[in-house]
Amino acid sequence: METLKFKSILKMAIFGILVEFIILAILFSIFSVVILYSNISISIVDKMVTIIGSIGLFLATFIVSRIINKNGLLIGLIFGITTSIIIFTITFFTTNVLFNVGELTKAIVITISACLGGVFGVNSKN
Repeated sequence: METLKFKSILKMAIFGILVEFIILAILFSIFSVVILYSNISISIVDKMVTIIGSIGLFLATFIVSRIINKNGLLIGLIFGITTSIIIFTITFFTTNVLFNVGELTKAIVITISACLGGVFGVNSKN
């Protein structure tokens, strides 16, 4: 069984981060326009951020795992945990709260979405 070299894994990780950033930038830009021209409550905005983040991470891990064509669950888990750590870090530095249930829920949903994207990416037909 062929193993992935560290260099190729690093290249795919960087590619995946770029894909994730582009997808999230597009989705959040669209959502920002919707918020600007509508009267949406803050509780809905928070839920939509989680949903949009999940969609972006699903698509990014789908694309990367489809290219690599193996280890989709592991790729999704790595992307989900990495994104969750980033969310926890940003939350800590902006609110001085290290842990809250809302961020934990967001991290779990995003990680599950990333894992599903990885699995579907590996198992999708060309």
